[in-house]
Amino acid sequence: MSQEKNLIIFTHGGGRFANQLFSYAHLIAFLVENNYKYDLINLAFWPYAHLLENTSNNLACTFPTTHSQWQILQQTRGFLQIFPSKVYSGTKMRNGIVSLLYRYSFFNSDVQSIIANDISELIRQKNNSDTFDLNDADDIDLLNLSKVTFLAGWGVRSWTLVEKHQKIIRECLLPNIIYINTAKNFIQELRGKYDYLIGLLIRQGDYKLMLEGKYFFETQQYIDWIRQAQEVFGLSSKVGFVIASDQPQDFDKFEHLSVNFATGAAIGKGHFLENMMELSMCDFIMTPPSTFSVWAAFLGNIPILPLYLPLQEIAEQDILDNHIFDSICHPYLSDFVK
Repeated sequence: MSQEKNLIIFTHGGGRFANQLFSYAHLIAFLVENNYKYDLINLAFWPYAHLLENTSNNLACTFPTTHSQWQILQQTRGFLQIFPSKVYSGTKMRNGIVSLLYRYSFFNSDVQSIIANDISELIRQKNNSDTFDLNDADDIDLLNLSKVTFLAGWGVRSWTLVEKHQKIIRECLLPNIIYINTAKNFIQELRGKYDYLIGLLIRQGDYKLMLEGKYFFETQQYIDWIRQAQEVFGLSSKVGFVIASDQPQDFDKFEHLSVNFATGAAIGKGHFLENMMELSMCDFIMTPPSTFSVWAAFLGNIPILPLYLPLQEIAEQDILDNHIFDSICHPYLSDFVK
């Protein structure tokens, strides 16, 4: 057992799918930077493992651990497969597993827990801080204090490493090929009709209440932005728009616009990951602050034009060429992209 690598088990922190991808990206960048000196089990990503090409065949999200003493976690993940995903996606069953793990770490001298910027009543933690910098020597030294570390929190970050290893991260965290193929076919057809494709995310459902509705915009506001973008970017080329929305839309309101609705929910009949991939295959994405669309831009390595104020005028100089890495410094996008 002494020859085994130190094991990191990322347990929770970060919210839903796109936020979990952010956390996963930082962890992968850390492993690559350190030549896979550590092993990883990303327990937090279990509810979404089936959605990615690489993790769909590795539902326990081991990367690349073979620790025999932690095969029980893989067996647990196998057991949970018999239940609908909603049973263990942030509910009592999954929270119970996390709670047991942290209780174990509290009383076991060979196991430690580190929580970064995450408040949870589930756990008793040994180490707590606002951030855990995966590129800081002192923080990394903490991982060497125990053979096993339970790690959690939105504050587990190193954007420097993510930028350095972004190509590998894209390869590791690509959606399942079925969603990619659907998106490719959809976008390929549009490329035959337009010279330039602009993706647009309409985010309305949860944004009515989030941050007191700061980034909730009515459909008419999005339509006005489409018309403005058509004028700004359509002077010398034929521009089409690919719209993904988290809420059903009245198609009649978009009449006479060069609009094509993405194939995924909530407008289309497909999976929401089709929306993400179709946005990623556009030339750039117009979006309110959202990890979903920013991750799409990261996957496609395309620019972002942020939408953040009512009556904001579309301007080419507002485009962020370096997508996710410009977003973390943006005064509005950084409300979500951190």
